[in-house]
Amino acid sequence: MKKIDELLKSLTAEEKTRLFNGKGNWNTFDADGKVPTFSMADGPHGVRKQDDENYRDLNVSKLATCFPTASALASSWNLETIQKLAHALADEAIGSNVDVLLGCGVNMKRSPLCGRNFEYFSEDPYLAGILAAEYVKTLQADGVAACPKHFAANNQEKRRMTSNSLVDERTMNEIYLRAFEIIVKNSKPKTIMAAYNRVNGKFAGFNKRLLTDTLRNKWGFDGVVISDWGACINPPECIKAGMDLAMPDSHLYFDKQIKAALENGTLSESDLDKSASRVLKLADEMIEIRENRKKGQADLEENNKIAVDLATDCAVLLKNEGLLPLKQKEVCVIGELAEILKFQGGGSSHINTPKTKNILESLEERNFKVEYEKGYLSGFVKRRKAAKLNKPYQKKALELAKKCASENKPIIFCCGLTDSFEGEGFDRDNMLLPPEQKLLLTEISKITKDIVVVTFAGAPIDFSFEGDEFFAEVSQDVETDKGVIIPVGTIAHGIVKMVEDPKNNGRNGYVDIAFDYPVTPDGSEIPIQASFTTKSTPIKGAAKMVAHHTGYTLLGGVAGGFLALNYLGLGAAIASNGYTVAGGAAVGGAVGLTMAIIKKGKGFMIKPGDEMKIKIQQEIDLPVYTADAFKQEEEELEGLNVRINAVN
Repeated sequence: MKKIDELLKSLTAEEKTRLFNGKGNWNTFDADGKVPTFSMADGPHGVRKQDDENYRDLNVSKLATCFPTASALASSWNLETIQKLAHALADEAIGSNVDVLLGCGVNMKRSPLCGRNFEYFSEDPYLAGILAAEYVKTLQADGVAACPKHFAANNQEKRRMTSNSLVDERTMNEIYLRAFEIIVKNSKPKTIMAAYNRVNGKFAGFNKRLLTDTLRNKWGFDGVVISDWGACINPPECIKAGMDLAMPDSHLYFDKQIKAALENGTLSESDLDKSASRVLKLADEMIEIRENRKKGQADLEENNKIAVDLATDCAVLLKNEGLLPLKQKEVCVIGELAEILKFQGGGSSHINTPKTKNILESLEERNFKVEYEKGYLSGFVKRRKAAKLNKPYQKKALELAKKCASENKPIIFCCGLTDSFEGEGFDRDNMLLPPEQKLLLTEISKITKDIVVVTFAGAPIDFSFEGDEFFAEVSQDVETDKGVIIPVGTIAHGIVKMVEDPKNNGRNGYVDIAFDYPVTPDGSEIPIQASFTTKSTPIKGAAKMVAHHTGYTLLGGVAGGFLALNYLGLGAAIASNGYTVAGGAAVGGAVGLTMAIIKKGKGFMIKPGDEMKIKIQQEIDLPVYTADAFKQEEEELEGLNVRINAVN
């Protein structure tokens, strides 16, 4: 620290003040060369390196590889998959001279309607924390600092700049902070990003209880707290609370506020020095890290192959009634998402990729004879004009479907959440498919039942409409030129039955979905109790979502009971009959749940009909925040046999 103290002393009061704010959009202030700097770039599933002149256009950035999003990666339940991702990300970050990659996203998927769920791992804090910790550890071992985000309780996009997350103490610690705690204690991230929203009335950026009392004093974080871009509302208060770096450049606007606060005594120089020292410490560390890390440009072609491998690790087959794998080489493909792939979400994580093969091209490369109609428009379409604009495409698609059905050709229907329905900055209104896709799929199902539904989405979609169940479905994005693969992924989130009123707040036994503040008849706000209820939520044709106690996830059977494995090893509730395990296990015979983590991140296969014993154990010592909580000790369920029912 002697060197840092000397650097700090060499700066004028104005330079120390300026150090709190970034220079341009992606770099720290260098005090005219007096101090070292570090650079940043958006992640978390690709390196979005931008020049300052293109800052306002999120889609303009340097070419990079788009790897599977966190919503897909979590379905692998595999630490080795996360390691491969982080190595490749570090490779591209170093090739682009990036020191800090802004990722990974570890907010809880509190609701399936959050528009940014594709950037987050799970609704389960333990799973999200373990995967994120591996991401951070591997990325930083390769010489690129990680920046887990968004700290904390940032679980909606609608009004994210002003929303107020009202959370009780136990829920906050056991759900919304738990993943960050796992990361800090196990992987020591060099930075953490403070969120936009308020937490219990106070903005996260100047919430001392979050940034200092919890993050630094309780967990031992010694890195740099960086604001989300534009999340620094009150610079003096942010500094006092524990923020170190406000991004992006305010062009001296923040400097004036800090100077005034120093002069009137509302901000002490010692508080400013603490923040400045932490920024200088990381900048100085990056000098040695740059010297020791691998040099050279990344091989985008090779990294694209890695991305395909990762995607195959994540593929989930929800249901199959004998149609897959396809036995004939003549197929009908309907849906513009087969032509214009939706393999990433929009916003700050948007990656500008080299040309990618779409589904049509990949099928043709594998010698399939393809007949295709787009059926609907997947680009931005004003909703009041959508029905009229899509009508001619729907007509052609239905004519092709009738023709192909008469020739016994299976139909591959490509659908999902387009940029109009999912992305950063807004939330979904419901869990339904876009209306034009729902209408088209319903009409096709009246023509034939030989339909393979391929979804492109970062969150659950309700397919149980019009009395039909469309769960002969492949979820996640897999290049077909990889060849025939067995989908071994297991969904890392519950598939819930839709709550008609998004202000339900859990009062009917479902997951609470409260994007606007729920209010009582007298107009007072209801605090958001984020833990799930103890009531299971059934959905036709898929898994049950089982919630218990503090809200840990919940993959369960559908055979008259449920299997609720608590990832902390705190116990399990099981039914007396057989189980069909959710996700990949329901069709491929792969058991997901916690075993992938318990077995050092490696998934494994068992044959349909086989039985096995599962040992549940706790790997990380984490506190429970109630006196009567479960005991924190390893537990083994000697008699637990899980039967994997055979599914065609």
